[in-house]
Amino acid sequence: MPFRTGPKEKNSIPLEVFKKFFTSNIIQVIITETNRYGRDLVNKWKVDNPNKVQKVWSDVTEAEIDAFIAILLAAGVSHNNKQKSSVLWHTDGLPIFRAAMSFKRFRIITRFIRFDNGRTREFRLESDRAAPIRDIWNFLNDNLAKNYSPHENITIDEQLFPYRGKTKFTQYIPSKPAKYGREVGATREINQGENVMLQLSKAYTNSGRTIIADNYFTTLAGVKRLAQIGLAFVGAIRSNKRCIPDEMKRNPQRAVLSSCFGFHEDLVSICSYVPKKNKCVNLLSTVHYTKTCEGAAMKPEAILYYNANKAGVDCMDQMMSHFTTKRQTRRWTLAFFCNMINVAALAAFCMLC
Repeated sequence: MPFRTGPKEKNSIPLEVFKKFFTSNIIQVIITETNRYGRDLVNKWKVDNPNKVQKVWSDVTEAEIDAFIAILLAAGVSHNNKQKSSVLWHTDGLPIFRAAMSFKRFRIITRFIRFDNGRTREFRLESDRAAPIRDIWNFLNDNLAKNYSPHENITIDEQLFPYRGKTKFTQYIPSKPAKYGREVGATREINQGENVMLQLSKAYTNSGRTIIADNYFTTLAGVKRLAQIGLAFVGAIRSNKRCIPDEMKRNPQRAVLSSCFGFHEDLVSICSYVPKKNKCVNLLSTVHYTKTCEGAAMKPEAILYYNANKAGVDCMDQMMSHFTTKRQTRRWTLAFFCNMINVAALAAFCMLC
């Protein structure tokens, strides 16, 4: 995860670097929508309970949101994120929690924090399943892109942030460590993986870099379109794609540790490797054009190259899960917000180191 680093970042205060990603526009959205939601609920309660002592909503401030995020980070770093919130404020606990804000205020913010305008949400949900979090998510992505300075290889991969609550879009992927999680996106589209890859790669047009991606993103058409904008490609591809020859599909008759190779229009090479009986791995590449196989497992050069550059997102997930800010919640938006804090904190850590 190569972020821009230099003397300024290495000598900066960690909060300043974190604020490069969690910028004031994100905080302002949270403040505005949290206060809007809080006032609406209090006003509704007043109408429903005219004879009771009237409640008053106290507006959330930027300093309180900063303190709220700091408490979540401190709980994650100290591995207290699974503790009941009230326990964190015990006198024998870490003093940082009691110093940041009262437990009552923390509980109020946790309950009322919002990230979009609830009055218009239903309309926006018709075209965007991530509408309740979309605005601040886009801001964070923009900030990550501004501070990202890639090397010659760029890995594109999806992240499944862990969440097992009931939603219409909870995903189950047994190969992922969390297995259950949320997939963020708008409505489904044809060749969604290919389109996402091209969209993310567009910023590096004619830079000569190599895009690395797994089979969710890889199509022959997508690889050719990358070549047209001056980008190379190495990535796995599913065996059920129409461009895969029958000889390269899974077959129990193929010898273990054997490989076969093919070429398309003098531009794209394909290799098919059999790591064990009745299984095969297929890759497309616009970098490798030889039949070289190396090591005791006789892996093709393209597969070795792919394996050496593909572990970045898995490493990121591992690091974030070890110090996660996520707390037990039934609200997927709050769980997603904690995941955003994890991403921003890890990016800040990479800039500081």
